Amino acid sequence: MRTTYKYLDRTLHIMREFVCAVCGSSKVSSIINGLPYCCSCGSKVIILRMVRFLESLKREGLIPSSIKIPEL
Repeated sequence: MRTTYKYLDRTLHIMREFVCAVCGSSKVSSIINGLPYCCSCGSKVIILRMVRFLESLKREGLIPSSIKIPEL
């Protein structure tokens, strides 16, 4: 069973279907920074942002340099 999510575009007053911003899949599971993502693309976005966040904490000295952060 395929689940599609629809929203009302208030400017045009029509129904539009969410599709993944990366792959175009209609199986949208999350909205990150206003863009819809499917499960696999959304998890990649979250992992990338987590790694960038941890690298910035390491640069600022809030995380010890002995801790290894995976490279992407």
